[in-house]
Amino acid sequence: MKVIIVSVYDNTLKTFGKAFQAQSEDDAARSFSCAVVDKESRTMLSMRPQDFELYSLATLDMDTGEVVPAKTLLMSGFNVESKSESSKEERS
Repeated sequence: MKVIIVSVYDNTLKTFGKAFQAQSEDDAARSFSCAVVDKESRTMLSMRPQDFELYSLATLDMDTGEVVPAKTLLMSGFNVESKSESSKEERS
């Protein structure tokens, strides 16, 4: 089974956060999106989403341990925030 290794990049600090694994790009994007729109958590990610981007850094084969680097931008916090605001306006 293959998973992806992802990390959130902080554009203000110019550094990647702790890497984590996800089952797919969609799985990673869902987790990132939920963190961005969770205003009650009062995290830096939810308070300043425009400062953050989600990257896929590699693919990990869980059977063989092989890691294949492949840095790819998956989404930005700004885009998630914009979509969330648009959805709220449409529902009103």
